[in-house]
Formats: sequence, C-alpha cells, structure tokens
Amino acid sequence: MRRLVELSLRLPQNWFSLPLDPTVDPVEWASETAYAAWRLRADAGVPEAAVGPDAGRRLVIELAGLAHNVREQLGVGSPGLSHASVWLPVPELGVVSAVVIAQIAERSADRSPERFAAALEELSESPAPGAGHLHSQRLESELDGTPVRGLHSMIGLMDPEVGVAALEERTCFGVFPEDCADMAEVLFIAERPAAFDDMARETLDMLAGLELATADAA
Repeated sequence: MRRLVELSLRLPQNWFSLPLDPTVDPVEWASETAYAAWRLRADAGVPEAAVGPDAGRRLVIELAGLAHNVREQLGVGSPGLSHASVWLPVPELGVVSAVVIAQIAERSADRSPERFAAALEELSESPAPGAGHLHSQRLESELDGTPVRGLHSMIGLMDPEVGVAALEERTCFGVFPEDCADMAEVLFIAERPAAFDDMARETLDMLAGLELATADAA
C-alpha cells in the first residue's frame, strides 16, 4: 500500500497561490497579489477608469482575511500536503472571485470512490442553521485513469444584517489513486455570484493541473 506524500495544482494565469507558510505576512502578500492581478488586467488593455472606488483597499482586506482563515482551517502541516489559491479575474471590482483548497487526506468509508459524492450530497442537503439547500449534482470523471468523484452544490446563506440570502456555489472533488491509503480532496468555492459560466465543467477541467506523488508506506 502506498501513501500520498505531495500534491501540487497548476492553474491558469489569473489564479494566485495563497501562502500557507505562517512566516509570510498576509497583508504584505495581499498587497503584492492585488497589484500583480491588476497589472495583468492593465497589460490586457483594461483602463484605470475601470477600477471601482476603493477597489484596491477592499481587495487587499479580503485577500488578507482569506489567507488568515485558510491557514486557520488547514493548520500548520508539512509542505506539499496542501495547497490554496485565489482567482482574481476582475481585480478592478475589488473582489476575489473564487478560492481553491487542495489537501491530502486518509481514505475512510466516506472518503472512498463509492461514498465520497453521496457523503457530500448528504451534507449539502442538511445545511447549517441559516442556510438552505438549492441544488446539488454528482460529478464523475477520471484523471489519467484515476477515479474522480465530486459534487457541485449551491446553498443560500442568510445574511441577518440585510435580511437576504447570498448564494454560495462550490464544487468538491475526491481523487483516488489506485492502491493508495490516501486521497486528494480539492474544494473550489465561488466568492461572488456567477463567477463561473459553468462551475462544474470549468473546475473539473482545472483538475488536469493536479499532480500527486506517492511513496511506499513505511
């Protein structure tokens, strides 16, 4: 039986790696990333007049907050066992469009090709208080012959301050290498409505950039 020892995820140009190293200052990273995202847009011909009021400051605040939250969620682990990136196709709006988190996990009854999508579906159909299930769709594919199972879901999250529901769209995939005690879990979360034209298809296509390294179990 083999174990997963490293993962990486190559993404298109306007995705930016989120540093999980706790020694990297999140505000400094957020400022540099916001600027780099805008330079890509400016080089593509987007004029400065397109930048929204206070967009730069708002984007830096959101990026720094995401870095803090993702680090807290993943904890301090060995390098190569997890990955996170943010998608910034329209930084002039001052928003993050999506985030992806990939990590290695030990297989279990629910983290198996047979049960993974069903377990996710059960969770999405029984959301936390203040949330409502709107849609879910199981997804199946292969990655170089390796089984991929997942779920595309939409949940309405009630904002008590304004009294309306915000839509959260996400896809979660499990990748299950053969004869391996571990699997890779890849979660995409859209941070703004209609960030993707077809989130299920587009995020599934991005799994082509996932690389997994295995080694014999000790």
